[in-house]
Amino acid sequence: MVKKIKTYVRGLDEQLEGGIPVGSIVLITGQPGTMKSSIAYSMLYSNAKFDGRPGIHISLEQSRESLVENMSGLGFVVDKNINTKLSILDLGFIRKKMMQVGSQTWLEVFKMYTQN
Repeated sequence: MVKKIKTYVRGLDEQLEGGIPVGSIVLITGQPGTMKSSIAYSMLYSNAKFDGRPGIHISLEQSRESLVENMSGLGFVVDKNINTKLSILDLGFIRKKMMQVGSQTWLEVFKMYTQN
């Protein structure tokens, strides 16, 4: 039996027969404003909160502060228990800090942040 990770999206887990298979790569696509980030964050947040499963949300455009504020408005409040399981990586912040990391490439810095 394939282990699955719940999405915690009403009706989706049933359609996926229990959730997303462990080890799968999932791409969420859609037009701007269709709440792609909200759905992804919701799945990560719920898994951290209810199952203690760690996750990382990588933001390509939105700042960490903006994302946390927007998600809090949807009821996904980050407390100390969630904060230890759910990491938010702001690539815009990394790009701004590139001058301070010396001779490392952007990809090396990205890998370092994701591994941490």
